[in-house]
Amino acid sequence: MEWYVSSLFTAGKIDEKYSQKALVILNTLVEKLYVNNTLYHQRLLNEKPKVKALLEDYAFLTQALLKAYNYSLRKDYLSLAKKLTSEAIKRFYRDNTWYMSDDEFESLAEVYDSVYRSSLSQMTENLLKVTALSDDLKTQEIAKKIFEKESYLLKNKSTNLSWLFRNYIAYKKEFVIIKSSKENLLKNSTVNLPFTLKKVEDTNKYLACKIGVCFDYDDNFDTLVRKVKSVQDF
Repeated sequence: MEWYVSSLFTAGKIDEKYSQKALVILNTLVEKLYVNNTLYHQRLLNEKPKVKALLEDYAFLTQALLKAYNYSLRKDYLSLAKKLTSEAIKRFYRDNTWYMSDDEFESLAEVYDSVYRSSLSQMTENLLKVTALSDDLKTQEIAKKIFEKESYLLKNKSTNLSWLFRNYIAYKKEFVIIKSSKENLLKNSTVNLPFTLKKVEDTNKYLACKIGVCFDYDDNFDTLVRKVKSVQDF
């Protein structure tokens, strides 16, 4: 279901009604599956959830929350995305290795994409976005270790792990964060800018930033976008 929500946000770039629908479904998912600060894998009708979430649940729900924040700029979505990312690290990351679950059956998380995206590759993207939106270099360091560990595959078998390869490009290029007031950001779209995020800041100017530093600003959004494109060099 988290996949479906993220797909709706993507479709919302063409028609906003899909993003609105995504918010409704996402809110329901969080209400039903994140109970008393615990994320669950599933919930049967009219019953309390019992099975705790796996890495893939954290990865794809966090992805949906980050997309929800970028669309709505509601701080509660970003706060929960950060919280779930921290929880995932505590539960599934040990000794530079990611696991699919934290029970007695140890199953290693892999970066290969199959019929759907690798949950570890998606978690890597989440780590990079959380880093960019919170200047949390410790989170970025965990993502960096994933790239280092999978360096051979990235170099020699990138077609089998396309989402991790994309995230590696994002890591090398660095996400750009456009900051301004919520009102300013909501009326301007970054849909055509790769590896670009939005974040609310107490200013009426438009700031273009990377982790820990803002490198340009302008009073006009379109002018700043042209500057960002020149920096991204795509």
